[in-house]
Amino acid sequence: MSQNDTATSIPTLAQIAIAKKGVIKGSRVLTFIASWAIAEEALGHPPSIEEYAEWWKESRSTVYREQARFRECFPHETTPQRIVDLLKAQRSSWKAQGVKGLGQVRLAL
Repeated sequence: MSQNDTATSIPTLAQIAIAKKGVIKGSRVLTFIASWAIAEEALGHPPSIEEYAEWWKESRSTVYREQARFRECFPHETTPQRIVDLLKAQRSSWKAQGVKGLGQVRLAL
């Protein structure tokens, strides 16, 4: 198996999210990941879920629903932080395309 075959056998973030939650809710999971990255960059450190809610001016219940959807897609993660850290290394390949580009990233989680 070539390196290219291995890379394409790894599902994209969008494929994982959509398979677990459907198109609409899966897209919301990707938006949550991107929003987490934005909050982290603005705050200068990985946010707690409470800091994330405060920074985005969202209610705690809304943010906890977002986190629950995220955890259904990525059950071994409590927050998107580890994924965000991995994405930073691939930033040039997705940043210009926003959430759509983010969804196409393949990460061996």
